Amino acid sequence: MGGWVALNAATHKPECVTGLVLLGPVGIRSPFSVLLRLFGFMLLPTESNKRKMVAWTLGDDPVVRAEFEEYMMTALDCRGKLPIPKSVPAKRLESMEAPVLLVLGEDDRPVPEPEKMKARAEELIRDVRVVVLPDTGHLMNVEEADEVNRLILEFIGG
Repeated sequence: MGGWVALNAATHKPECVTGLVLLGPVGIRSPFSVLLRLFGFMLLPTESNKRKMVAWTLGDDPVVRAEFEEYMMTALDCRGKLPIPKSVPAKRLESMEAPVLLVLGEDDRPVPEPEKMKARAEELIRDVRVVVLPDTGHLMNVEEADEVNRLILEFIGG
């Protein structure tokens, strides 16, 4: 939920942010279906549901699964408090002055429907560049590391 946290920080204190890179963030648009899946797991965190949640989150990329499956399984055993990743209100998104690079995965399950996310971001964020990576899931910085790094370096002028 790093993108969601960064987005909230940037909208609460826009004067403190000079630029923002968001990789598949929850918060610009949070579909009910995703929230329902999260609540379902929190209400019934069985071993079977944990495995389903990990598979759904990580997607089908074998490299992502090999690198992150054990970590995700362990993380889901932890009992902590999670905020509800609801959409940031339109007024707060409109208040952002810093440029934003929003990178979305076409096959991102936790952040689905990239075209709807793109449309909302372009409608509400005054200085946004949206890139949708084809055939890419939620861990785009692993699946498409070279392209994500190129986009970020281009955005920050590096």
